[in-house]
Amino acid sequence: PAPSRPQPASSSRFPNRQFEQAFQQRTFKLLPCRSVDRKYMDEFCPSVSETLAYFKLDSVVYLERDINLDLVSEFYNNLHQNSDGVYKTRVAKRTIDFSIREFFGYLGCRMCSGDPFPLYPDLPESLPPPLDVSPDDIYEYFFRQPRPDGLDELDVDFPTFAALRLSPQDYILFKIVTNCLLPITSKPLSEIRSYHCLMLYGLRRRLDFEIMSSIYSSIISYSKPSGSTIYMPYGHIITDWLET
Repeated sequence: PAPSRPQPASSSRFPNRQFEQAFQQRTFKLLPCRSVDRKYMDEFCPSVSETLAYFKLDSVVYLERDINLDLVSEFYNNLHQNSDGVYKTRVAKRTIDFSIREFFGYLGCRMCSGDPFPLYPDLPESLPPPLDVSPDDIYEYFFRQPRPDGLDELDVDFPTFAALRLSPQDYILFKIVTNCLLPITSKPLSEIRSYHCLMLYGLRRRLDFEIMSSIYSSIISYSKPSGSTIYMPYGHIITDWLET
């Protein structure tokens, strides 16, 4: 039998009644939006500041603005993929394409020479160059000694790097990764997760990779509720993008 057509919503804020009912039943939690003090970074951490400039991350790490919680909640609640594979949402009674091309254009961060690939929420089965490195190599790069457990694969035991053992410069960059570039719901960040570690490594070595696809993929991933809760990262970026 042909699938039934979605029932219209009672409010034009939603694509249909299903999204309207979901909005009424869900809890929306905004993840803290952090920004970097550019003046402080330039003065006391010039090498980190140069790395941020190299990857053109100004629109992500330095953005300070008020968040429109109503717009951000509608954005996440109504984000969906249509039959053509295009992501759309409905915000302030307007249907909006959330295309990767337009979002990349807004962020304006450094692109890579190859095909972009996200590090979040799931790592590719086989990481392409230049991130096709082993945890042992990454551990030795940051800590200047062989990794004790000697694991060779990116598996569940990958995030065993103690963040507090990083050098001050690398720890600052790690905090930028976990607070600005790829925030997560978990509070304990004493150990470096695999996607954070790879992003930190790529930034630190200024490798030919890009950040924007991981941010885009993270937004799509968070639009799927955890139980009845939708966690909302990048509230300031989404507000700015919607109002631009």
